[in-house]
Amino acid sequence: MAIQQDEEKILKRNALTKAELAWLEALQELLNKCPSKRIAFFTVGDDFLGLHDANRENEIAAELDKNGGEWSSAAQNIAADFNGFCLNFPNSVHSTAG
Repeated sequence: MAIQQDEEKILKRNALTKAELAWLEALQELLNKCPSKRIAFFTVGDDFLGLHDANRENEIAAELDKNGGEWSSAAQNIAADFNGFCLNFPNSVHSTAG
């Protein structure tokens, strides 16, 4: 019984507020309406998402193979980054793998 109560406390502590949930649902609804399959995203772990042209990912990868660096700089080098357009977030967007 104590374990179940502890789990319930953890779940309650980690729950989103109604306002947070409504904001996230509205954001997801807007993202679902993206008019293009061409817009793709990347992060370097700051508070923004960079954009790149998904149709040019092979070119970006080739630029990385040729000159090294990071995905963001490779996309920029071949002008596949939509002129550096970024989406800014109110908090960090951590870069993780796996």
